[in-house]
Amino acid sequence: MGEWKRVYLNGRRTGLLLLLAVLCAGLFILSLLEQVTPGEFGRMMSANRYTASLAEQWRGVPIEELSELERGERQRLQNIFFWYFDGDGTYPFDTEEEALKYIWDLPDLARTVQEHDNDGLFRTYEAYYHALDELQAEIRHLDGYGEYLAEIQSQAEIRSQVSIFSKPGGFSVHNLAKTAKDFKKILDVEVQFGNSRGIERWLGFELGDYFHLIAIIVIVLSFLEERKRGLWPTIRAAWGGRGRMGLTRIAILLTGSAAATLLYSALPFLLSMALHGGWGDLTRSLQSVESFGTCPLRASILEWLVQFFVVKTLAGALVGLLLWCVLGSIANPQFSSSVLGVTLAAEYALSERLERLEVFQYFCVCAYVSTVYPVPECEPLWLRGGHTADRPVGACDLRGAVRGLGGSAPGLPPARGEPGFPEPNLPPRKQGFGCSSDTAHHGGMGRI
Repeated sequence: MGEWKRVYLNGRRTGLLLLLAVLCAGLFILSLLEQVTPGEFGRMMSANRYTASLAEQWRGVPIEELSELERGERQRLQNIFFWYFDGDGTYPFDTEEEALKYIWDLPDLARTVQEHDNDGLFRTYEAYYHALDELQAEIRHLDGYGEYLAEIQSQAEIRSQVSIFSKPGGFSVHNLAKTAKDFKKILDVEVQFGNSRGIERWLGFELGDYFHLIAIIVIVLSFLEERKRGLWPTIRAAWGGRGRMGLTRIAILLTGSAAATLLYSALPFLLSMALHGGWGDLTRSLQSVESFGTCPLRASILEWLVQFFVVKTLAGALVGLLLWCVLGSIANPQFSSSVLGVTLAAEYALSERLERLEVFQYFCVCAYVSTVYPVPECEPLWLRGGHTADRPVGACDLRGAVRGLGGSAPGLPPARGEPGFPEPNLPPRKQGFGCSSDTAHHGGMGRI
């Protein structure tokens, strides 16, 4: 118990880890904001409540009917926006009182109309519209997912008959067979609509992985303190100073990695789910989340989360064990710290520049700790730019389309009847890619 107390009851060490947890939570919340302006957090929460409400209303609705519901909700927002800034035109209401009844279930938007808050209405409308774009992307993903899987099987069969892909014993034929076999496991998976914004935003937060690495390094450095005090020969000569001490420190690494997983991964996850309107249905299939559309793992979201936290804990302990072995073999503690710093800096630089080089990721510490997706993406290469390009993700740049300012912070928009009032013009929809997310290649932990 002495070693446990020495490592974990050190005030400076424990304070640092807790400070990192607070910093991690703060940076995560900051990453959710589109921009740091007064009232931005309130508008984000309003948009999250709006999305959660729609997801609850549309639960159980057939997927093929969701697009119509989304278009109707989008039209409702446009009616309010263009009526407010442009009195001309035909709308389902004429007076302000009728308009407020029209959006009675959107109190934050109704308040801006009632208070004639031009800038507040625009920014709230923009946040709601962007939230609808994310729902639209999820709906399109779900609506075409069955055809997407069927095309994978079809393309595998067709290409296996092409001479350049059908060489017996060649890599191409094995790759085609493996791809078809992997995706065959999820052909009958039922995807369901739900509020996935919380888990999607959490998946995009990578800083927690580096806080996890810092925590592991802090624990490993605590193992080297006896070298600085000149106690290393005495400890090794004492009874239990080798085998027993080694097992104890491995247990400390596992415990520390588990604590780091809770503080720097589970805590942001809980924050994300709470800020985005609740838990949703975590028993849905993993493929119901757009980011996992190309993952052939047959599991629910909850099962994947359990695997994620367990594997992340084990990977963190493994990284700590490797660092301890390397640094413990260097007699000079100052030199070992320098080696650690240079190695991590070099590996991070290489991981950023050589992220496409899959072989390198097997030897890179950053690849095992940075685990945005702990399961590798298995999308066939022939679908990149082909089928996925036909599954656009709706994205409406209102800031550029309505104001023409390319995303810069605008001033107050003119009210109705004032000079310079903008003509209503529907924002264009940008075309993007469906589930082909390059960040899935960062899932080095899934290879352990």
